Amino acid sequence: MPTIHWVEDNEEEEKRKKLEEEIRAKLAQEAQAVAEETPPPAFPADKPEVSHTEGEQDTSPTVGTGIPVALSKAKFTKRNMLIAGAVVAVIIVLIAVWLVKGNSQQQGPDKNFTDGITYFDKGAYENAITAFTKSIALNPEQGEAYSRRGLSYAKKAQIDLALADYVWRDTTYFKEDIKDLALTDCKEALRIVPNNKVILGNCGDIYKIFGEYDTAIQAYSKALVIDPNYAQVYANRGDAYSMTGKYDQAITDFSKAIELDPNYVWAYAWRGNAYNDTAISQYDRAVADTSKAIELDPTLAYTYGIRGASYLFKGEYDQAMADLDKAIELDPKYVWVYQSRAWAYSRKGQYDQAIADYSKLIELDPNSSSYLNSRAWYNFYIGKLSEALVDADKALSIDPNAGYIYDTRGTIYRAMDDYDKAISDYTQAIRINPDRALFWMNRAITHLWKNQNQVSYNTDRTRALQLDRKGAAEAYVDIAINRLETGYYSDAVRYFDNALELNPDDERILKLKAEAAAKAK
Repeated sequence: MPTIHWVEDNEEEEKRKKLEEEIRAKLAQEAQAVAEETPPPAFPADKPEVSHTEGEQDTSPTVGTGIPVALSKAKFTKRNMLIAGAVVAVIIVLIAVWLVKGNSQQQGPDKNFTDGITYFDKGAYENAITAFTKSIALNPEQGEAYSRRGLSYAKKAQIDLALADYVWRDTTYFKEDIKDLALTDCKEALRIVPNNKVILGNCGDIYKIFGEYDTAIQAYSKALVIDPNYAQVYANRGDAYSMTGKYDQAITDFSKAIELDPNYVWAYAWRGNAYNDTAISQYDRAVADTSKAIELDPTLAYTYGIRGASYLFKGEYDQAMADLDKAIELDPKYVWVYQSRAWAYSRKGQYDQAIADYSKLIELDPNSSSYLNSRAWYNFYIGKLSEALVDADKALSIDPNAGYIYDTRGTIYRAMDDYDKAISDYTQAIRINPDRALFWMNRAITHLWKNQNQVSYNTDRTRALQLDRKGAAEAYVDIAINRLETGYYSDAVRYFDNALELNPDDERILKLKAEAAAKAK
């Protein structure tokens, strides 16, 4: 980690060190004098070795050893004075250090530290980093200052990437130098104070932001051993569990956080998100939790986005659109909300609006192969094949090992009647992801369309059905939607029927077929 030098702080440190050295040198001299003092000899009782004036009688009283009392007292007083001087020197050292360090033990954290907390709470992470760095320079053994600076680095990394929620992006997008700074500070904080619940909680947050969820869970768990009633850490550990797909454990932690703090907004919001997961699929509970979160704080874009997704999964598209619109109004750079809203538009057959949302996403991140691929599909559905091909080509130039993008481009080539290129792309998709039924089914259909090659069609179709009948059905759904949106309604009905043969209970396919049938009349 690079060292940041503060001139004024270094000067104070040098003064403190110089003063300590001077006092310690004096202390060493005094101690040496005590050590070198010769012990008093044991004189015979009848021959006190003491000098007197000639003819003067010695009348000094003696102690048990025969040493005159006056002489014994003189020696004892000198020793005490030397020892007392050493004690005073030690006290002076302690006072000097106390004064130079600003009496941190008596008066609490320095102003830089408290300023850092204020900046952090306001989201001014760069200013917070500066303040905590100054605080550390004044007192390098502040564990909490290191942990808070590390967390500031992590939060700043999120802002620099224009991310509203890091959960939805690959954590490798973070710059390694920022990540190293944050994690180094966390480790230093734990070295100084290994069993502090606040530091452990901050370090858990840092690891969670950078996608090291298992390590984050370990830090949170240690914090909860120290304080079993730490609601914030239960909620954060629950979020980390969600990131690793452990939704039952996540919901347990969120529920505990809510039990400890019934007004904890993020615990409700995150639990709602966990209920949305396909492994749980408790969308009514998700709506209830996110509605409670919105009641507690109506300014969080995240909560509207999650509730919008819940309505989307329930098929209540108008309610979904209202919430997703509100989320984007509150945070226009909330990337995954645009994705959800584009999906809602597509479910309502409003593909132009879906394309507009993905165009906004591509504006925010021009090098996202995923966004380009999605926009290619929506252009394909409405028959804009040239635009779709441009997006698919660019997506593959960014990620040439993505099987699903080869499948996209193959489907576009097939719609352009370029069957050889289509088969080539499907073959490449299968080579990369041989367990995707959709890819096998698409190549089967293309063999049939090209030259009625029934053998190749049957071989690929059989493999697709062995892998996943529902996945294979989507090959027909994609063709049917393209026919529906380009006005070939009878063709659309036929391909929806093909899909329903493989997936007869899919409500979405049934609804789309009914729409195509109504328009075919």
